[in-house]
Amino acid sequence: MAPDSYCGTDELLQYVQAAVVVEILLGDKAVSDQTGLGELLANRCAYLIANSHSMRNEILEVFRKINDVRSKIVHRGKSQLTKSERYLFFRLRWICSRIIQEEVRLIANEKSE
Repeated sequence: MAPDSYCGTDELLQYVQAAVVVEILLGDKAVSDQTGLGELLANRCAYLIANSHSMRNEILEVFRKINDVRSKIVHRGKSQLTKSERYLFFRLRWICSRIIQEEVRLIANEKSE
């Protein structure tokens, strides 16, 4: 799914595909029913990939904006990304990469123990 967000010409589909990657890697149905999926993903993402308190806050803020754009695409039929939304798309791809890197690192650490 993550590589799919780099293929094709439909930028909106690519955006949603990248958002789904985060949902797959960090989502939890039972917990998200209580706290809301967007907040759950934002918090898990920030705590997994940030290396400082200020970076965590920045990721939380950016992730909420990313999720808002995803919602507009999926639920309101948004037809194209603005320049600022395109920047969020690049941040979303970076976030996906960082999540995958951290998950791989955690798996490697478990195997070496």
